[in-house]
Amino acid sequence: MEGKTSSSALPCAAGERHDTSVRDMAVSDDGSKLYVCALPSCVLELTTVDSKRNRLIPTLGVYPVSMALSLSEIYIAYDHYIRTVDLGRASPVINVCPDTKISCIVGARNPKSVYSIVICLWDGRIFAISSGSTTALPKFQPLKCVPILCAAFAPNERHLILGKRDGTVTMIDTKTWTEVATFVCNSPVTSVAVSPKSQLIIAGDALGKVYLLKYYRR
Repeated sequence: MEGKTSSSALPCAAGERHDTSVRDMAVSDDGSKLYVCALPSCVLELTTVDSKRNRLIPTLGVYPVSMALSLSEIYIAYDHYIRTVDLGRASPVINVCPDTKISCIVGARNPKSVYSIVICLWDGRIFAISSGSTTALPKFQPLKCVPILCAAFAPNERHLILGKRDGTVTMIDTKTWTEVATFVCNSPVTSVAVSPKSQLIIAGDALGKVYLLKYYRR
């Protein structure tokens, strides 16, 4: 395997700090831009073709928990609310749920998608924001309260894949918001990804095991 490395400083809005660390990352569909969400409070836009065009995007909150890209916006999640960041201007707060913290968010990239972002909570509930809206609406209420640790859309965004603390990988139908499939891993599922061109789900657990799961469209 061949590759190359690149580095860029991660300054914060208040100036350079030595305790800055990467919290989350996302890449644009065409691969030209990489967004790095860093603690305690900044997002760095890296242009893969020209490092001179890199820019620091200001944020108004501190210690974000997750970041996601939709078709047109960058979403940054904090404990109980999210913000959108567009063209360097931070938006007003979008409150989600005051009694439960956000665990992760997933942005929709399909132009036909009804939703722009899906928000997963530590108690297993799922909220969603419709395209063009700034209101987070509840969509999924689990029968059992299990923290969601990670999430990813299937390529057509008809299904949402969840990794949970109890070691399960769950597939959610985003039209009916019901569970349609479940797989059990050996420990908490800390990462999930879906192949864009095949029906393959990759899940990683807290013990370092990687699972390759095949799903079939009905």
